Amino acid sequence: MKLLSRTAIALVALVVFVLGSAPAASADPIGPTSPVFVGTFNFVVEQCDQDLDPFCESREYFSLTNDLDTSDPLYGALTFFATVDLGSVPIEFSEVAGNLFLGGGHTAISPSAGLGAYFGSAALATLTFAGGNFADYGSLFLSGPLTATESLATIYLDPKVDSVPEPSSIALLASGLVVAALRRRIRSPKSAPPCSGPGPYQSPPR
Repeated sequence: MKLLSRTAIALVALVVFVLGSAPAASADPIGPTSPVFVGTFNFVVEQCDQDLDPFCESREYFSLTNDLDTSDPLYGALTFFATVDLGSVPIEFSEVAGNLFLGGGHTAISPSAGLGAYFGSAALATLTFAGGNFADYGSLFLSGPLTATESLATIYLDPKVDSVPEPSSIALLASGLVVAALRRRIRSPKSAPPCSGPGPYQSPPR
């Protein structure tokens, strides 16, 4: 009985601890699967003023930016890189300070081309993510493709979700163990006193 009581007390203490340490729900909770803003994909057109420079030429290019804050304890170390997909040969971005992958606060640009060159043969531009450590955090996706008129898209991270049991689930499990232990104690029959064995062996008379 003492052993059962100690087990029940320990399990009840576990329930109280779990419920007491569980964080209170916020008024506007954000689930762990909510997309995380990571960066931007941009189509840039630089128009020149031929009134100021009759020999200038308007140019266009793509830019790729990692907008994460490197001090962010959750995602600050995330890096990625990509190529532009226009349906033909992929367009490479330039390296950033000798690095192949974009860290927080860095931007890479594609080679510039004459006005109308990039969307002259394709209507949509998307990204193919080609490197970095983003796969350790989840998967990246675009808010939508770029066009000659829709020049800005947002890059989001779909974070991984670790299968950690909720505090309420742990509490229910612990309370269930307490109830099961008490039921087993109630249903178990009382042990009968030990039977007295036969007396000492006596040899038959001759």
